[in-house]
Amino acid sequence: MPTTTVPTTTVPTTTVPTTTVAPPAAVAVDSAPQITAITSVGRSVTVTVNAPAGALVTIVRNGKVVAKGKSSVFTIKNVARGNHSFMAKVKIGKRILKSQVVSFSVSKKR
Repeated sequence: MPTTTVPTTTVPTTTVPTTTVAPPAAVAVDSAPQITAITSVGRSVTVTVNAPAGALVTIVRNGKVVAKGKSSVFTIKNVARGNHSFMAKVKIGKRILKSQVVSFSVSKKR
């Protein structure tokens, strides 16, 4: 309850009790990650994933791990011509979330 104190001067002051609240605990990520962009330049492919900061991201191409780290952008070099499928796995704590597979083709330069 607020209390009002009237000092000997004619200006009253009001004080309100305060409570300190701890910040909320970190919220777990429940949605699957997404590959948000795949850019091909020559024979290098850059894969961008919407992963939260600090999460361990693994990039899988055609069923094999090709990159891993705590980043959201990965460049895979020397990608052969042909059809490719990419998937991202994101590890947050003990949980591993997987993206949908993104497929595309690398063709020869024109």
